[in-house]
Amino acid sequence: MTVACGRPVRRARPAGERRRLPGGGRIRCLAAALLFGMAAAPAHADSTASSGAGDPRFTDASLTAFARAIETDLARRGATVAIVCQTGRERRGALGLPEPMRYAHCGFWVHGAMAHRLDRPGCTDDTWRTRQACVQLGYGYRVYEVINDADRPALSRLEIGTPTRFVWNTAVADVGIAIPVADLQNRLSGFIGGQAYAALHNPSYNLLDNPFDPTHDNSNTFLLRVLLAVIDGTSDPERVQAAIEARFQPTTVRLNPLARIGLSLSGRADMDEQRGQPGGQAVTVSFGSLRDFLAQEDLLDGAYSLTADLVRRPRLAPASN
Repeated sequence: MTVACGRPVRRARPAGERRRLPGGGRIRCLAAALLFGMAAAPAHADSTASSGAGDPRFTDASLTAFARAIETDLARRGATVAIVCQTGRERRGALGLPEPMRYAHCGFWVHGAMAHRLDRPGCTDDTWRTRQACVQLGYGYRVYEVINDADRPALSRLEIGTPTRFVWNTAVADVGIAIPVADLQNRLSGFIGGQAYAALHNPSYNLLDNPFDPTHDNSNTFLLRVLLAVIDGTSDPERVQAAIEARFQPTTVRLNPLARIGLSLSGRADMDEQRGQPGGQAVTVSFGSLRDFLAQEDLLDGAYSLTADLVRRPRLAPASN
């Protein structure tokens, strides 16, 4: 994500918007730079490009090839629905992802023939060979995810994107993938994108969301809610929340003081949700805890990392006077 530091613009605060702590534009920019990126910055190359998206770290060609490699791998495995996770933050350094997190933002990758009920010859067969052929023909996967609203940082929206768009702002050359068992994939494919799916989304966004507190939501907590709704056969948010509290083991991360300051100043995080956590710790939903939850429920077919040979975009030399 590219952070542009300029003179702050004063505006009336809409009802219900969280108040930001006082500070000038440079402080808010520092806060934004400190964030470890639970949401993918929607930097895209296609016609759905979002305003405010930054330039990718890697070349367009290598990112496009990476997205296609993920699609081809999923098709080879016969996956109609998979959880794919990436990170827009580096893993190392003071501003990197907190341990033990390796990925920050997850989405459902749903095969296009399932997601859009496409009536195309050969694309409704359940064998992986025909799915792979459909991927190669461009009838591939669509990404169902929650995106933080760049213009309204305390809010998020549901979005359907493309694989290339999903990996566009990745900071590392790999993604984490968890594939549910076939029966759960079939049930998810009939649920994702429907009215009950949309009803589970809470637009009040929290970058470091505590899944045991339903006040806010983010991309990973939303995926957890969808999984539990489908597993338990319910669309009742209260029943889903009760199931989270009874059966889910969150990821515990330790935040350094600089990261906590950045989160508090960002307008994208409500640190009150983490009150009661000992010694600078916080609980949240990660790729690891989603994977472990599926394994705990005997609903995980496989989980792995997929690595790409990404080519870094050359840095532009500063303009001479």
